[in-house]
Amino acid sequence: MSDTFSVDLSGYGHDERQGDGYTRIQWVNGDKNTFTSTAKQRKIEPVPGHFFVSADNLPEGVEPSAPWIEWTETFRSGEVQGYRADRVQMVIIAQRQQPYAQVGDRKEWLERWDSTRQGIRMHADIMMLVEGLEMLGPVVLSTNSTLVSLAFTGAARGGRAPGIIAAIQTELVDVANRVAKRIKLNPAAFWVSVGGEVDAKGQPVFTQTQGQPVTRPAIFLPAAADDGAKVKRAVKAYVGNEVLENDIIPALQNAEPWRKLRFGNDVAEEAATATAQPRRNQPQALDDVADLEF
Repeated sequence: MSDTFSVDLSGYGHDERQGDGYTRIQWVNGDKNTFTSTAKQRKIEPVPGHFFVSADNLPEGVEPSAPWIEWTETFRSGEVQGYRADRVQMVIIAQRQQPYAQVGDRKEWLERWDSTRQGIRMHADIMMLVEGLEMLGPVVLSTNSTLVSLAFTGAARGGRAPGIIAAIQTELVDVANRVAKRIKLNPAAFWVSVGGEVDAKGQPVFTQTQGQPVTRPAIFLPAAADDGAKVKRAVKAYVGNEVLENDIIPALQNAEPWRKLRFGNDVAEEAATATAQPRRNQPQALDDVADLEF
């Protein structure tokens, strides 16, 4: 299965190895062909990279609100009815990653990344609160794409821009913690805007791979020219004391066993019986929730 096309994860939440009760959403690459001059002449709707949730994954009677719109996604396996959002506000609660090798039609889950292994890729699950899906509580974005995984979890290295979680840490968390009183915050304390990567003209960026072009999700932060502006930006992005206490902290606590789960090649293995591997920039539970002030 190629890392460079949209993999149908619309039923992934019901996979017996992932039956954790969290609604699954996914990132779908845009269609570069819809941005050509020919497409424009033919009045073909441009399709950028976007988030997608299958209608079958939603509880009965639940309909996402703006910015989600009704959408029919076309996968290699066929069409799937659901909802699409090109850019959303989100709070990232936790993440977990595990490499795998694609062997024919099956995945072989690995304990560590092996660059010499043919067909190796990175799977990631990102737990988050999402604008327009607030009624569901935390949802999980699942991806089998290494590029999409790194777009969320990657560190700034070798000229590569930091991933979304690392950017939240440096641009919001570190700034906020310099002025916060009686509590130290983490990435799960901030709303951020995430959508498809764009260039200086606002046009989608398609990253060429060995296969089809990929549109990576990216963070969009208001410009801040000086330290004062950066502090104001962090304050504006802060979820607020009430949301932090009532929603974020319980979600972080519930996410602890979830984020330690590792996949085996037959069944998922709970990390309670294994040694959890520390992850860089992983949101952690807040130690002190008394007298919140920011």
